[in-house]
Amino acid sequence: MDEEQRMQKGEPQADLKARNPFIENYCRALVVKFQGDRLEGEGVEKSTDKLYKLFEYILGRKMAEALPEEDREKYVALTADLGDLTYQKIGEIFGGADIDIEEIIKGAMTEVAETYRANL
Repeated sequence: MDEEQRMQKGEPQADLKARNPFIENYCRALVVKFQGDRLEGEGVEKSTDKLYKLFEYILGRKMAEALPEEDREKYVALTADLGDLTYQKIGEIFGGADIDIEEIIKGAMTEVAETYRANL
């Protein structure tokens, strides 16, 4: 399957590591703030990567929890077969939902910081 077909299906580019630079900087700042004296260079990057993955998990969980029951059931059913899951299908579920994404992101950022600090 070529890149154009992948994009039409709503799939990400195969070689693209799509990350939000603001969230990545937030995660790096947490690592430096809480472990800056113990980590250098590659250690900071590895910890930042792990923290970013934790943020993605927490954000995804919080977004799914914020969906109305009917949409949440559709989403859970879609995630049962990840091979069938596309960005287009996710967009159809989350795009029509009335959720406060700012509050969800703030909550995820707070939970990431608290979890990270508690597990040092």
